Amino acid sequence: MKRMTALLAGLWLLPVAMVSGANIPQLINFQGRLTDAVGQAVADNTYSVTFRLFDNGVGGTLLWQETQDVTTADGLFAILLGASTPIPDAAFDTDSCFLEVQPLGSDPIAPRARLTSVAYARDAGLLEGLTAAALDESAEIAAHEAQSNAHHAKTISASELVTGTLAEERLPQHGIDSTEIQDASISGRQIQDEAGIAHSHTALTTISSTMKIIDSSMIVAPSFGYVLVLASGWFYDLHADGGQVSATLSLSTSRTSHDLEHTARFEVRTNAPAGHTTENFMIQSVHVVNQGQVFKLFLLGSMSGTEFPNVQNVNVNALFFPTSYGEIDIPLAK
Repeated sequence: MKRMTALLAGLWLLPVAMVSGANIPQLINFQGRLTDAVGQAVADNTYSVTFRLFDNGVGGTLLWQETQDVTTADGLFAILLGASTPIPDAAFDTDSCFLEVQPLGSDPIAPRARLTSVAYARDAGLLEGLTAAALDESAEIAAHEAQSNAHHAKTISASELVTGTLAEERLPQHGIDSTEIQDASISGRQIQDEAGIAHSHTALTTISSTMKIIDSSMIVAPSFGYVLVLASGWFYDLHADGGQVSATLSLSTSRTSHDLEHTARFEVRTNAPAGHTTENFMIQSVHVVNQGQVFKLFLLGSMSGTEFPNVQNVNVNALFFPTSYGEIDIPLAK
């Protein structure tokens, strides 16, 4: 039995590309994670998964579906919805649209994920079939566009703000053109791409004496920039008299070895009294990424001693920032 957990918090569904020419992409980028019944990532392999769109969170009308083979790495995968069966425009005619995911051999994952306005932005392509005359619904606008001297002073009087109306002759004919933007007044850093975020959560995992992947996070960099990774949670240990434990967590690009520069340590000494011990941890790291790079970071855990501590409420967040947001000074390793 397999289930799926979401990787993206608040940005589960993202447009694949910008409009190019007259064609609007009929694709939606989706990232997810396949886990087994106890929350562990499935073995790296290819799995058959069916995706469906409904007009309701429960029941409702089926708007679209397709089945794709997804290839996982530590349970993680990324696909393009609509790659095998195009998503029809009519799927977004409804006020609400919900995505259902069903791995082969499993029940559909509940609840369905509601698509937000980002996916609905595809409908902007429908405007291409409208003419200027269809958009100009008032004779006042048409008359104004016929004027040759429509550019006027760019000031608004207090009386016009109070009444909520602007005199027709005060409106520019063609908005703001290049002559009104001073040369070099807008830099590349002020025209910014959107940031991205990936999130993963693990409720409870026992740290063992062998190296173990506690959790992981993945981002596909849309441009050159930086990835900030934050891992947090807390250690928990129930020990007996004389028990001793030393545990290490680290954020590492390797599956099998700790990154000693980005670690958290937890220790219970042999003279500690029997009982519960808890301790919060926070690890962070910054990495340079290239355009199109699949960046993945692992939260690794290992321990030594007589006790086997747990980590609970673990959250791993990876945040992508393009270089237009500002450069980051990352010191060289000594």
